[in-house]
Amino acid sequence: MKIVVNEHFTSGALQGQTLPAELAREGDAMLRAIVEDMLANTAFIPTILRDNRLADLPGAQNLRIEDSAQYQQVWQQCLSNETVFLLIAPETDGVLQQLAEDVLCAGKTLLGSSPEAIAVCSDKLRCSDFLQQNGLPTVATQSAEDWLNQPLFTGPIVCKPNDGAGCVDTYYFAETNYAAAYLQKMPEERRRQQIVQPFCHGQAMSLSLFIDRSIQILSLNQQLINIDQQFSYQGSHVAVPYPAIFDHGQAQILADQLQLAMPGLSGFVGVDILIDQQQARIIDINPRLTSSFNLLQQTGLSPAALLYQSLGIIKQGVLSG
Repeated sequence: MKIVVNEHFTSGALQGQTLPAELAREGDAMLRAIVEDMLANTAFIPTILRDNRLADLPGAQNLRIEDSAQYQQVWQQCLSNETVFLLIAPETDGVLQQLAEDVLCAGKTLLGSSPEAIAVCSDKLRCSDFLQQNGLPTVATQSAEDWLNQPLFTGPIVCKPNDGAGCVDTYYFAETNYAAAYLQKMPEERRRQQIVQPFCHGQAMSLSLFIDRSIQILSLNQQLINIDQQFSYQGSHVAVPYPAIFDHGQAQILADQLQLAMPGLSGFVGVDILIDQQQARIIDINPRLTSSFNLLQQTGLSPAALLYQSLGIIKQGVLSG
């Protein structure tokens, strides 16, 4: 069965721009992991769009992209000629949501979350409000403008883009006035796109989930994040033991509550959580593959096989959640 796997940073969508080295490496690693898994464990025949500045990916059909116009042409040809799509893209600037809408508007099968669920997850302020309204534990969040005018919290502060992915442009400030000065110096248009959260101590973890009719926890992962004013992601340890404060049963309850609250989540989903001495709180929901999925094969799991098996329960073009 043919499948188009579209990884944004390596697809040629950024032709005419300098490839962001770190994001391209991370994207390429996710792409390679899922394609190799498909080839080894499923009947999927993957097709990828490939920036001609990068080497071919062995085993996949590589559609070479030399400029932005060709990218758009080839992407439209895929939407016309192919049936099944898996997307790996950032939420930033609505990229993932737009690609998902492209697939569904073409009447094709999207192995992933709905555009509506992606929209909620992509807006950190909206997502925080959504989680609180549905009784799910999370971290207090304000827009930068609201926080500067009337802060709901003080002390150590985290500032980040409202639609950012990962640790990109995420900063830690030990004192409230430092964070305020940072935001006040920012151009107004950019400041309107920033959010502010209290810095919370705890273990930075994530849940790798697979959702079809039910929700499966594939692994609990420890995130390796360095904080030297700016946050930087250093990788993760996959399938780590559950701590006593947040055992597998509690993780499953949290995952079930999330699926019930947001039924548009589907396929591969990564949930960033912070575990302290009292509870686990949701920090971010990534409605797509994340880097932690790359190492799951080493634990004996095949994410691609789960995706392939789920094709039997597709409903209305979206993997049923």
